[in-house]
Amino acid sequence: MKRIGLIVNPIAGMGGRVGLKGTDGADILAKARQMGARPEANDKTKLALSGLQSPDAVFIAAPGAMGADTLQALGLEHEVLAMSLGDETTPADTTKALELMLEKELDLVVFSGGDGTARQVAEVIGDKGLPAIGIPAGVKIHSSVYAMRPAAAGEMIARFIAADEVETMLAEVMDIDEELFREDVVSAKLYGYLTIPSFEEFQRSKASGGETDRDTSYAIAETVIDNMDPDVFYLVGPGSTTVPIMELLEQPYTLLGFDVVKDGRLIHKDANEEVLLDIKQQGPIKLILSVIGGQGYLLGRGNQQLSPAVLKGLDKTDFIVVASNDKIRLLEGRPLLLDSGSPEIDALLRGYHRLVVGPDRYYVYPAE
Repeated sequence: MKRIGLIVNPIAGMGGRVGLKGTDGADILAKARQMGARPEANDKTKLALSGLQSPDAVFIAAPGAMGADTLQALGLEHEVLAMSLGDETTPADTTKALELMLEKELDLVVFSGGDGTARQVAEVIGDKGLPAIGIPAGVKIHSSVYAMRPAAAGEMIARFIAADEVETMLAEVMDIDEELFREDVVSAKLYGYLTIPSFEEFQRSKASGGETDRDTSYAIAETVIDNMDPDVFYLVGPGSTTVPIMELLEQPYTLLGFDVVKDGRLIHKDANEEVLLDIKQQGPIKLILSVIGGQGYLLGRGNQQLSPAVLKGLDKTDFIVVASNDKIRLLEGRPLLLDSGSPEIDALLRGYHRLVVGPDRYYVYPAE
C-alpha cells in the first residue's frame, strides 16, 4: 500500500485570470478577490486525481481546501493531518503540513500550486530524497518539478502507485520576482531541487535512443572526469547534471553552490566568491557549468558566486558546459544566456561554446 501526501495551495493561480500574474502576498490576493478571481487549484487537483481508482494507495492530506476536501469529493481513501487552518491558508500552513507528513513514512508527495508552492516543498523535503510530483495550478510554472498538465500528473501518480520500483532524478525549483513579472520583466532564480520520478513521457520529452536523462547525466559525468587534468582546479557549479560528477568522484557536494575539485579530490565544498578568488590565485581553473532553468542561463542564475572578478581572464576554453538532452530540447534553438554582471565579460564569452551532451558526444551551441 503506497502512502501519498497531498497538499493543495487553494489560492494558486487566482491572479492569472484577472491579469495579476500571481498571488504572492496578502495584498495581491485581496486585490485578486476584489477583481472577481476565484480559486482554481482544487479544480485542477480533481482533474489530476479523478482517474485514480487504485485500492493500493492511501492519501495523507492537509485538511479542508488544502487537500482533504478534494479527496472526499472524489471518494479516495485518505487520512487527514491533525492541524487547524485559518480563514486564509498561508505558507506556514504548507510548511506545517509537510513537516507532519514527514512523520507518516510517505512514498510520494503530491502538491498542487505554482513555483511559490514548489519552493516551500523544496525547503522542507528537498534534501530528504522523497519523490514528489507537482500538479500545475499556479500562474508561474517555471519549475521542472511539475507535470505538463494536470491530467499528466494524474497519469504519473497512477504509474507510481502501480510500480514496484521507480527511478528518480533531480529537478530544478525555479521562481521569478512577481513585481518585476508584472512589469513584463522575467527574472528567474534557482531555489533548490526536488526528487521526481523519471517519467519522461509525461513530464518531458524522451531522450533519444531510449536513454533517460539520468543515464545521460552519468555518461556526461564519466566523459568530464576522463578528461580532467590533475593540475587544474575544477569549479563544479550547481545543477542536476553536475551532481553525477561529484557522485562518481565519491566526493561530498552541495546542490546550490560551487565545489572545488583537484586531482579527483574535494578541495573546498560550497565555495563563495572569496574562496574562488583565492583558488584562482593558486593555479589554473576551469568551470564546470550546467544550463540553469528553461530559459537557458549559463551565467547569472544560480551561480552568482562567479563574479566578474572570478571570471576575469577566462575565455570559452575554460568553460566545460554539461547539458542533458532534455535541456537542449527545452531551449528550442534559443541561445544560452549570459548575465555575469559585466557587459565586457559577457561580450568576451559570447559566441559558440562546446557542450558535453553524452558519452564522448558534444554539441557546439551559441551563447549571448
